[in-house]
Amino acid sequence: MTKKKKDIVSYTKRGIKKWKYDVYMGINPYTLKPERLKKANFDTKKEAEAHLIKAMAERKSKMDTSATKDFKHVWQEFLDYKEKRVKKSTWLTYMRYSQIHILPHFAKLKLKDITTTYCRRVVDKWEIQVNGIAIKLRRLTAQILDFAVRMEYITTNVMRNTYNPVRDTSKSNAAVFLTKQELLNFLSDIKTLDNPVYYTYFHLLAFTGMRKGEALGLEWDDIDWEEKTIFVRKTLGLDEHYIPYLDTPKTKSSYEKVGLDDETINVLKKWYEIRKQQLNPSFLFVMKDGRLYRPQAVNDWLKWIHKQFPNHPKLKPHDFRHTHCCLCFEAGMSVAEVQHRLRHSDFKTTMNIYNHLYPENIAVAADKFSSFMME
Repeated sequence: MTKKKKDIVSYTKRGIKKWKYDVYMGINPYTLKPERLKKANFDTKKEAEAHLIKAMAERKSKMDTSATKDFKHVWQEFLDYKEKRVKKSTWLTYMRYSQIHILPHFAKLKLKDITTTYCRRVVDKWEIQVNGIAIKLRRLTAQILDFAVRMEYITTNVMRNTYNPVRDTSKSNAAVFLTKQELLNFLSDIKTLDNPVYYTYFHLLAFTGMRKGEALGLEWDDIDWEEKTIFVRKTLGLDEHYIPYLDTPKTKSSYEKVGLDDETINVLKKWYEIRKQQLNPSFLFVMKDGRLYRPQAVNDWLKWIHKQFPNHPKLKPHDFRHTHCCLCFEAGMSVAEVQHRLRHSDFKTTMNIYNHLYPENIAVAADKFSSFMME
């Protein structure tokens, strides 16, 4: 960037003419704020010009030197920076996604050698190989390179020049919404299985809309039998060594009590009597030796259950949350009531599900308004 005359201007300080420079260096993609190179209190214009030329040269030299850093070095700095600024579960996701999917493509590259064309080719591979998380991988890589820009290792984040991969919206990747009868049939079938943990766990998910990690992190003390509520105050995750640990819920709004119906209360009481005879643990769901389950165990249960009852759809744990949301609307709850029950932090999340379930209501709403105005 060359200096312009308007970058160097005079001003008066205590009646004495002084000179200063103020050069716009562009938008920092990490902070989204403008960056400027500026300094004041020069006695002459030439002195300000000389200092500006030197400052810009030093900045360029620093970036040229920093650009020889390899991506893995910056990635580690990025993780160190984020460790105390995001939830542990988020930080662990950054680390795992990077180790498995990002570093194999970028680790050995110097920052100066990463080009837009190379980034586009990597994004194209992610789109084909790991479509479900391809957008997240592109976003995380861009965040790492944004960090490099903020640290003045490079001037431009070339990943920002690429487009988001196309999400596969085929039926196989779509969320499953069970009807009331489908859910009751599913629960009726798994109730016949030898291990009552399956019926108890999935009944709880279906009748409360809890996330799988939230249910796995529940303790008996979280249940208020008289008030008929269950307090969601933690969730189960995996640390960097893939050992289960307890974390705070996903969002602040997730930290909340959920109302329980009489049938779910009875299911939990029966489960309590069974566990008390077997192990008497403080947690609702633990293995026979008292250890916490890994979150993946729930997915494994569903795969095994589908083999026993192939007439039911293939389900993922989060499908029970979607189903609960759907059935709440069918039961006549308002959007606000459903948002509160599911503890959505954003009203849009609830509305997106509602609009997905009832797209015809958009036209119905218009007709209702028209009828009202024509009365």
